Amino acid sequence: MRRFCDVEATPLHGSNPRTVRRKAALLFVVLSVLAAHPARAALAAGASRPLLSLALFGTPAPSYVLCPVLAKARAACMPAGNVTGSAAVAAIRMAALAPGVERVVIFLPGFRTKFVDGRAGAQRIAEILGPRFLVVQVDWGSRGSAAGYRRDGAEAKRQTPALAAFLSDLHRALPQRELDIFAHSMGTRLAAGAMATVRAADRKPIVAETVLAAPDLDLVDYEHAILRDPAPFGHVTIYASRHDRALFLSSVIHLHERIGQLAIWRKAVADTAVVDASAADPKAEGHGYAIHDVPVIRDIGAVFLEAPIPHPAWVRSTPGSVIWTLIPSRVK
Repeated sequence: MRRFCDVEATPLHGSNPRTVRRKAALLFVVLSVLAAHPARAALAAGASRPLLSLALFGTPAPSYVLCPVLAKARAACMPAGNVTGSAAVAAIRMAALAPGVERVVIFLPGFRTKFVDGRAGAQRIAEILGPRFLVVQVDWGSRGSAAGYRRDGAEAKRQTPALAAFLSDLHRALPQRELDIFAHSMGTRLAAGAMATVRAADRKPIVAETVLAAPDLDLVDYEHAILRDPAPFGHVTIYASRHDRALFLSSVIHLHERIGQLAIWRKAVADTAVVDASAADPKAEGHGYAIHDVPVIRDIGAVFLEAPIPHPAWVRSTPGSVIWTLIPSRVK
């Protein structure tokens, strides 16, 4: 069974343990029934697997909420009456400890991605990655509008503390499973912001593998996040493409290059691999290749399974380059 989650954020502390267990158990029963029900194809716009989704809320305090299974809009995930905080983490923990699950992947969609679109993208990723992965969709409040770029950027920054709280709580509650992040486009800003702020009491990495796909993020902010000591995140893999027109426009708006543009990678950065995915299927969109192109998603799955670097599908295009080139036909 492939599993997928959407969640919102509220710290674990101060909750009644009995209430937490009751809510988590009730949610787990509902998910189990849905997973076995023949009508489950109606879930998530026809998806074949039940989804778990999380929504982040930055005010009045950083919080996260587990969205109802049948939710089709962010409004359905508002905190009142839904599973929040430690109960949400407990429900995810139950799903993550199910037989066959090896990794938990936190999916952060990008700019102009409404709740329902992020859910569909996460479902596609879950289907391709397979049953070894529990994919948790995290909605951070994009308006889904082409005119909302600046507003979405501000919202991503505002929601970063909620993501950091969620990652810290999940790390503490789930030491038996590796946590990974799959962030796309503007979602990479939340990932980098969490990298720069989150801390684990045990000083161990909170996230094992992080994938930043088509990242709309500048190099200074990235280096500030990844070069911390001790590093809260393990290894990072960045996927970029020469055909990414969206990031070209972003670089014009910001007056400097983004790390999702290959031209910026003139030197290596610690704990970072850069992959040129320009050979991805052109039909998979210049900016959305990492969530639409099957070989790219499968290669990302190999990252999460900690395949040795370089992958069999990676080659050096030129001697001395810091960039690996992905050959889609070689991806298994």
